[in-house]
Amino acid sequence: MFLYAGIDFKQREINCAVQNEIYLYTGTSNGVYKANLNEIEKSILFDAKFTNVLKNFEIRSLLAVNNLIIAGTADHGIYYSNDNGKNWQSGGLEFNTISSLGYNDKYIYAGTLESGVLRINKNQFLISYNHVDENAQSIQIEIFPNPSSDNLNIKLNYEPLENEEVSIIDMLGQNILTQNIKSIETNIKLSNLQSGIYYAKFKNRREVIKFEVVK
Repeated sequence: MFLYAGIDFKQREINCAVQNEIYLYTGTSNGVYKANLNEIEKSILFDAKFTNVLKNFEIRSLLAVNNLIIAGTADHGIYYSNDNGKNWQSGGLEFNTISSLGYNDKYIYAGTLESGVLRINKNQFLISYNHVDENAQSIQIEIFPNPSSDNLNIKLNYEPLENEEVSIIDMLGQNILTQNIKSIETNIKLSNLQSGIYYAKFKNRREVIKFEVVK
């Protein structure tokens, strides 16, 4: 377990911190800093492993849901990344200071100083994943419809290679089904699954990406 709140970090005060399975994120007076948890555990110089992944905003709150990271700012609303902090975009609520963040199966809740508690549909943050790899190739993955009833579609913006697959995993971490991806668009049948929340785990040679799926 790590303890961070209130310490001076790269001459910036830490307002909040969250972590997922891979990274630790700290919200500071000058943006979001990120570090790999394994590197932190091996490092003597604690803050040497952190990089600033969202700059020029005062971060008041953070939320991590798998690879989705949401940052609540002072006066500029919400910013979010659905690729573990590599790319960020505005999530709305401009001109609001987001002092706290929470979520349930369907919604993100933002506690604001100006407007009380505001609610946003969580699926707007989880529809797609976009990543630019080391060869400057843009890789985009879309999952729809979400929520889904009997069929879930996986759409890529490139022709898949060998050993690309998607798995459906339940909330207990059990693998329900795995299907190879052989074309740009793949259909997964969910008719045998009970209603609830699952994860769609996409895997290729470079990436392992998780999306939350509601049936």
